[in-house]
Order: sequence, then C-alpha cells, then structure tokens
Amino acid sequence: MKKSFLLITILINFLQAAVIVGDQNKISTLDGQISVTSNGATRDLNTGQVVDIAEDKEPSEVRNLQKNELNNILKDTTTKDLSKKINIRVGLFTKDEALFRYKELKKYFDPKSIVIKRNGENYLMTIEDVRYNYAQKVFPQIKKYLRK
Repeated sequence: MKKSFLLITILINFLQAAVIVGDQNKISTLDGQISVTSNGATRDLNTGQVVDIAEDKEPSEVRNLQKNELNNILKDTTTKDLSKKINIRVGLFTKDEALFRYKELKKYFDPKSIVIKRNGENYLMTIEDVRYNYAQKVFPQIKKYLRK
C-alpha cells in the first residue's frame, strides 16, 4: 500500500522547505537546507537536491533533481482529494518535550493517531492517518508544536 507521508508539504513548505514523496522513497528540498538521517547516516541537502530513501538503509548520495523529477514528486505529494489521509512529522524531541507536545496535540487529534517512537535518547513524534482537509484546517493552531 502506498502510504502518504506528505508532511503537509503545502502547509509547512515554508518551515521545512522539504517535499516528501507520497511513497516515502525520495526527499527533496525546494528552498533552503535540510538534513536527512536514516540508518545512522546523514545527508545534507541544499535547494534543488534529492536523496532516495528506503527502510533500514542509508540515504543515497545527494544528487540534483533531474528534469521532470520535481513534477513527478509534486504530482505524488499534491492531492485534490481532501479526504486523503496523510502523516504529519512533528519532530524529534526529548522525553519532556514529546510529552508536552502530546498533551497539546491531543486537543486537535485522536490520541491513538499520535505516535511516539524512541529514537536513541530522543523521541520521534508523528501524527498518522490525518485527513488532509482537517490538517489544513488546524495547521495554524498546531504549527507552533512542529519542529522547524
């Protein structure tokens, strides 16, 4: 199943400057810089660069976006179906920060949809299976809880 992990690209593009492909195979930055870490390896991306990712593997070497690749990425991550479900990456936090954000975010989301996973000494928080139109609606209230 192709699970959408849009990171609310349209809504927080100005915060993260990242486009995450719907099938979680590529990460690209359209403006600014981001770091992508997977399986203990980190890749730093600048504007117009992309890495390929796969579960339990290091990110590929950084490369420039190819012709039409950006269009394909945008096509995969943009939806007109406002009932489509997406995942929101909240960020990586200390235990206390994660608990604080959990308490605040459960005011907007079903607590079962807020997933916190241990990541080394920190905790990675995501909100899973959120309807796109609802994410658009509550974004102004929740953006302060997202890690920039």
